[in-house]
Amino acid sequence: MGFTEQRLSAYAGSATFWGWLRPTRWVESLPHDEPLSNNHLTALERALAFVQGLLCDARKLTHVAYLRRDPLVPELLGIRRVASHTNFRKQSDAPAARRAERKLAPGESRGY
Repeated sequence: MGFTEQRLSAYAGSATFWGWLRPTRWVESLPHDEPLSNNHLTALERALAFVQGLLCDARKLTHVAYLRRDPLVPELLGIRRVASHTNFRKQSDAPAARRAERKLAPGESRGY
């Protein structure tokens, strides 16, 4: 019995979906922004990893972050890497924090 250098992935079944989606140019039609975080991941990269998590039946952001362990997922999605659980959580909390900040009167502080 011999072995090859071919890499296997438990999530490779989603390759059919991404293979179908690529020719539609849907990903290219999404806004491409500059990375705002210090880990240099764009919102598009986080969104694609999140969609991959949904395809793989992720029930929590932690489950999406498990995809970091698979070296084929970034290659499959065309991203640099999958965001961490903390990065997903910070990004999901950011809109609520911005909404809360807008409700303050000018010069008023939260008092933390």
